[in-house]
Amino acid sequence: METSKCPVSGLPVSNPQYFAGQQPGSNFTMALATLGDRIILIKTTGYMRSEDEDEFLTFFDAYQKTYFQGKNDLFVIEDFAEIEGADAEARKKYVAYFKNSPFLLGGIIYQLSPLFRISFNLARRFQVYKKELYAENTYADAVARALEVFDQSGVAHGVPTDRPPFSQPPLKSALSELSTRFHRLLSKLRRWRLSCLFFLNRSFARHYSEALLKYIAAINWDNQGDDLEIPQPYNNPEIRQVFDAIGFIKSEVDRLIQERLQAEQELKEREARYRQLVEHARAGIFEFDFATRRILSLNEALLEITEYSKDEMLAMNPLDLMTEDSREVYENRFQTLAAGGTIGSDMVYQMIAKSGEYKWVLLNTRIIFSDGRPEKASVLLSDITEMKRIEAQLLEYQAKLQGLSIQLSKTQETERRKLASRLHDSVSQELFVAQLQLNTVAGHAADSNQQKALNQIRDQIQKIVKDTKTLTFDLSPPILYDYGLKEAIEALGRSMENAHGISVHTRFSGEIDRSDMDRNIILYRSISELFSNTLKHAGANTIFISMDHQDGLLQVDFRDNGIGFDGDHIKTPAQGDDGFGLFDIREKLQHMGGILEIETAPNAGTRVLMRLPLPACPAEKARARF
Repeated sequence: METSKCPVSGLPVSNPQYFAGQQPGSNFTMALATLGDRIILIKTTGYMRSEDEDEFLTFFDAYQKTYFQGKNDLFVIEDFAEIEGADAEARKKYVAYFKNSPFLLGGIIYQLSPLFRISFNLARRFQVYKKELYAENTYADAVARALEVFDQSGVAHGVPTDRPPFSQPPLKSALSELSTRFHRLLSKLRRWRLSCLFFLNRSFARHYSEALLKYIAAINWDNQGDDLEIPQPYNNPEIRQVFDAIGFIKSEVDRLIQERLQAEQELKEREARYRQLVEHARAGIFEFDFATRRILSLNEALLEITEYSKDEMLAMNPLDLMTEDSREVYENRFQTLAAGGTIGSDMVYQMIAKSGEYKWVLLNTRIIFSDGRPEKASVLLSDITEMKRIEAQLLEYQAKLQGLSIQLSKTQETERRKLASRLHDSVSQELFVAQLQLNTVAGHAADSNQQKALNQIRDQIQKIVKDTKTLTFDLSPPILYDYGLKEAIEALGRSMENAHGISVHTRFSGEIDRSDMDRNIILYRSISELFSNTLKHAGANTIFISMDHQDGLLQVDFRDNGIGFDGDHIKTPAQGDDGFGLFDIREKLQHMGGILEIETAPNAGTRVLMRLPLPACPAEKARARF
């Protein structure tokens, strides 16, 4: 190859290299060159054996690494005009290399003999090649095809995209015209020659066809590989190509048969595992047809759950097993699915067994669609009746525990109020009397030291009186019973400001004090618990409290600007005291039909929302009756 410019594309041709097979008896050669910066030109001659292919692929790797230095999206254009053939192993190596080479975008083979074109078409039909691969007639067609693929793939190649169509060089066009005229002159001679040789050709064709049929008939299709030798009289390059083509077809058929056998074996193993799982599964398994609404297949576990026989199950619509409510739920979900919507894969329904027993079942469904509509479904049915019974029992226990918690809170509040009343009526009064008596004694003391000591005792008694009042307020704030929830929350905020230096802002909307005393006590204690949590853990300096009553719903919005926390741990009571207060608030609100919501994150403050429905007052109940 000349190290000049390509007469077709105008791209430079460079880096010519030559390879020759080193094995004894080899006549295999290859000439390589670079067209532009992404095309490798190859000219192949001789017969390619497996050993020759190994040597050439090593040579080709070195060529690619030397002149392209890791560049990808390369194209190979190979001239097959003078190749005599290749054995089956060499063909496999050739195909495997170019199919798996990451740096190749594709390849083009041109000037193929009819037999090589048969092999190429078979390989394309069997999808041996996964890359862009083409067979062209001429070098010009091959270059044009390569540049077209580069353009479609967005790969730069150095030729203007608005180039005119490739044409043959003038000399080649003239020779083509001369060849046409020459063929016209010889046309009559050809017809005469064909008529003369007709009889000889028939005899020759019969002779070689019989030999070819014997060769094909002798092939052992049970064994892999081309294990037949070409008969010696036909071991010439022209006839050898025919036998090579047959060998190629044999090797491809062997590969397809092997892949099919492997697929069949794998399918049998999977089918055996699936059958074992289905037959021994504790859950019911069945296949459902949406068109007929019938079960196509099922396992024994499904029969045990439904208590019907196999024939009865195959003859009925599974919907007939469901209760009326569950059937309505299913139909709604099916309509959603038929309209192109989506539903969850796990659904809970209630069914009636043959004995009349009501059972809860969980259906896990995998749906197969056809033209966008559900066609079949594989369903896994689990009997969760016992789980539902335990769940209901747990909910009952939870409701009882919540009721006990509320009752305990009422009892505690009653005892708190009694204790606060005793502190106020007895201890506080006695201390106040003692303080008055001490003032009288101190006024008559003649000794200044005695008077000083009495004044210190008086101051201590005053502090005890103040602490007793605070303790009385904490135990059972009289303002809550005398003036209502709004005044009690405002007083609690002022107390927090005075005692801890924290800023508390309150806002009220609607009839806050319309609730009954039990709800007021729970809300007051809950807000007090939130104050305590903020002081102990949040490190906040500002608290906002908003209370709003509207449409029979009282909402409390408590916020602080503290460090926040991980809110997940309050869903269950944490170990120790941390988190139990919030959990207790949630349980009490749920028992009264309310909810607790928490929005928090580390270093993002905390927001607690409490929503509690309030019972209608007598006037509203009277209006509702009319």
